Amino acid sequence: MNRIAEKCGFHVVARAFHQFEPHGATGVLVLAESHFSAHTYPELNRIYLDVFCCSPHFNPEKCMSIIEEEFAADSSKWQVISR
Repeated sequence: MNRIAEKCGFHVVARAFHQFEPHGATGVLVLAESHFSAHTYPELNRIYLDVFCCSPHFNPEKCMSIIEEEFAADSSKWQVISR
């Protein structure tokens, strides 16, 4: 997540991560631009992400590409919501 934030040009102001037992993790990066969260489900081989960015320079397609590359995604499904 930290590499993704750096590559996307986010400004991280706080971090929180939690490892679940027996598996799975949740991580949240609080951004000057808003937040980036990830919730893993290893038993399903899935990760769910939320990237909320209020920067007028944010490029969701570029961010999606960076995330897919960093996580070596076999497949992905995205939804972009303009606010």
